[in-house]
Amino acid sequence: MKYKILYLTYLPQIGGGETILLSLLSKLDRKLFEPIVVMPKRGQLYKKLQDLKIKAYVLPLNGYLIRTLFIPGMSPVSTYQFFKLVQKIKPDLIHLNHLNLAVYAGIAAKLLKVLPAGRQVPTVATAHGSWDSVYLYQDFISNIFIDKILANTSELKTHLLKRKIINPKKIDIIYFGIDTSKFLPASTAAKRQAKQKFGFTTSDFVITIVGRLDPAKDHLTFLKAAQIVQKPLKDAKFFIVGSNLGNFSSAGDYHLQIKRFLKHHHELAEKIFFGGFIEDMPAVYNATDILVSTSPRESFGLAMAEAAACALP
Repeated sequence: MKYKILYLTYLPQIGGGETILLSLLSKLDRKLFEPIVVMPKRGQLYKKLQDLKIKAYVLPLNGYLIRTLFIPGMSPVSTYQFFKLVQKIKPDLIHLNHLNLAVYAGIAAKLLKVLPAGRQVPTVATAHGSWDSVYLYQDFISNIFIDKILANTSELKTHLLKRKIINPKKIDIIYFGIDTSKFLPASTAAKRQAKQKFGFTTSDFVITIVGRLDPAKDHLTFLKAAQIVQKPLKDAKFFIVGSNLGNFSSAGDYHLQIKRFLKHHHELAEKIFFGGFIEDMPAVYNATDILVSTSPRESFGLAMAEAAACALP
């Protein structure tokens, strides 16, 4: 008998959280487990799941959108649709890749329990950052609806417990792993080839930021720093790697903000390279001389850990 695990994820494009999810799914023993994923719409993640031959459903599950009123911005229609989907799939476990989807999983699991011939479906959620516990109501929802929370750092666990609402026994720490057979120090020849692959010369000093084009990553600070650095460092080139989320979230006009900044800084614009979404991340790190994170609220920083494994400053 296979155990069905139903995964819920919040973003259609691939970032750090989605990379961790794909890593987990690719390593599952398919003889024991059948993974099924629910996502808001088709995108890069959907295509990767198809490559892994994992069944995926598209269902628009809103996160906590009405935060200023301390009310979860959930959709009653989506809640009902998700419950019907859970009834159809009959999972043995629901795993949320984002804690802000706790309402949907929790309601569905509790409704199944009270139905005739119903059964308990445990719910597990991965907590990725401090944004999973900004408002009071978030802690109450997490405590009521989630059986186990997996924090990715000890600092995040401390943050989740700061109001003493969530039961400490519900939180375990599972650090995000790095595959050091894939991410490892490169030879001089490999670094030279990687620079050529992305259009750089061997004399270019490449400074890279990795992360989806989202205000949380604060690319504008990266560009402001680049504006200062380019003057004394004439060989500097600046590499921006990550998905453009388009109109899916608050990142809707973020790409336009970046373009407006560069429009007013012509000399810098000539030294900026946009890589978009790149699957071959070891090559990105091999082409890079320094990796930078300007995010003011990064919780783990998967790219920083991967780069460290590559012996990259």
